[in-house]
Amino acid sequence: MTVRLNLTLNESVVKRIKSYAAHRKVSVSQIVEEQFEEILRVEKRSIKDSRSRKKHSSEDDSFRKFLDTYAGSIPGHVDYNEAKSDYLRKKHGT
Repeated sequence: MTVRLNLTLNESVVKRIKSYAAHRKVSVSQIVEEQFEEILRVEKRSIKDSRSRKKHSSEDDSFRKFLDTYAGSIPGHVDYNEAKSDYLRKKHGT
């Protein structure tokens, strides 16, 4: 179903858009409708992304809390070969 919509626009804009529409062989109404559709698509995507960011933000916050709790409890540099050797010596009593 189509509905009429009256717009008040600057005269020079109207002349230019009519020329553009004629060149493209489409109606001004089609151009306006496509532009409105695009605006609504972008808005919907923006809302969806915003909700997704909020979800990830709470996950990031809990990960930050975890890091704050345990940061510094693990040494920055570990010689894993030496750590393995120490573990095996203790385990086998040598």
